[in-house]
Amino acid sequence: MMPIVSPLEIRNVGGIKIRYKINEYEIKKYNTKNDDFPIFRLDNTEGSLGPGEVTYVIGSFRPLTHKEYRVVVPIEYSDGSNNNLIEDKIILSGFGFNPMSMSLPKIKSIFYEMPKSRQFNFFENNIIQKCGVSLEEIDFDSMEDGKSSSQTFILYNYSESDTINFEFFNPGFNMKDELIIEPMKGRLGPNSHLIMKIKLIPKNCLSNFEGEIEIKINWILQGENKISQDKESLFIRVAKKAYLKDVYLFDLYILKNFYFFMLNEF
Repeated sequence: MMPIVSPLEIRNVGGIKIRYKINEYEIKKYNTKNDDFPIFRLDNTEGSLGPGEVTYVIGSFRPLTHKEYRVVVPIEYSDGSNNNLIEDKIILSGFGFNPMSMSLPKIKSIFYEMPKSRQFNFFENNIIQKCGVSLEEIDFDSMEDGKSSSQTFILYNYSESDTINFEFFNPGFNMKDELIIEPMKGRLGPNSHLIMKIKLIPKNCLSNFEGEIEIKINWILQGENKISQDKESLFIRVAKKAYLKDVYLFDLYILKNFYFFMLNEF
């Protein structure tokens, strides 16, 4: 029986290197109490992150029956010397589902109340960001293993005078699935646009994810053949659900207070 897998992003938004470690004892104890079977498993449970770096903890879920599973797991992080050790929690939550005896339960996305875009191109009728994308979110929905799906969107350069160099960074949240963006990088002249293609090829049909692709923008000023110090980042949210036959659901998320602390304090 293949597990369903889901990623959890850990991002260091601070200025110093940090170390993180997840205490797996609670998972082992929980699995032992639940038929001594590996219901939950985590990969990449410890490591270090430099300033601005991102990593993903991968959670796996394999239920044995149609009931709710839930365990709270401690996570700790420090500056590497363990002098400033901070502890918080991760929640692993899943629901086994029997299509013969119950309807499919609804699980609310942890991104539901978050804005779909981090960019706002206009404020009081003035352009405040000189580039943008036509789509804020691309949802591939449920996909079968090996059957690809493609969508297109447009990258815009709103500037009347300056050129941009752009580069898409392939994220880690797609795990084993293949995410292809064409072109991955290039140059876009003033007041122009480019049609982009994004293709998702599932390599593990039991994967759920939702995350952001980052587009790095560097400006080339008019009359100069060199890159300016002006830089921007655009983001496109990408989501995919597992295509399930014998159905069970899984979500991996962090407690709200830790989520905001991680964003603001690392």
